[in-house]
Amino acid sequence: MHRKKAALCLAAALSLTQVSPAMAGGSDGAGGKSCKAKDAAVAGAVLGALIGGLTSKKTGKGLAIGGALGAAVASIGCVAVNSRVTRQRSNDQVLQDGRSRLGAVTQPTLLSYTSTAARPSYQLDQQITIQDAMVVALPANAPATPIREVFEITTPDGDTKTFTKPVGDSGGELNNELTFTLPKGMKRGNYQVRSRLQVSEQDIGQARTSFLVV
Repeated sequence: MHRKKAALCLAAALSLTQVSPAMAGGSDGAGGKSCKAKDAAVAGAVLGALIGGLTSKKTGKGLAIGGALGAAVASIGCVAVNSRVTRQRSNDQVLQDGRSRLGAVTQPTLLSYTSTAARPSYQLDQQITIQDAMVVALPANAPATPIREVFEITTPDGDTKTFTKPVGDSGGELNNELTFTLPKGMKRGNYQVRSRLQVSEQDIGQARTSFLVV
């Protein structure tokens, strides 16, 4: 009887862990489309409750323990990331300002690239802000050239979310502000953020920052 109940619970647990394509955490578009973190947290809590029910003779206690355990199943892949790009100087202005040291620019040239967490530490459920600043010089009169950032957010236990955000189609001085919120089920500790700047899908530089979740 116990084996049959365990099999049924395991089947239900496995069905909860199936992630649909709409929920899969991958490369976000400009709108930050991704699976909803709360869906993962709820599924994790139910999964944990089922496991807890199997591991404790006292069903109530088992469900409570399992539910708390399942909440930790929430994944960084289910976090939606939004971005907002602002332009400080145009490509022509960057070329003009740096003419004495740049000379004639014949290929994409990265002059500076930094990534900074707006705060050193955050609470779970607080909005996290990452501020990237870049100065890119493209050849004068260059046609529209796609510039984008590829981001990797790594959790304290090594889980990684990778996503891409467009920055623009011409060089200049640009700022890209990322915002996202971690659900309560996420792990506390140090989170690493690696940014890679690409011009026409070719890496031209990278920057790193980190923040603490307490």
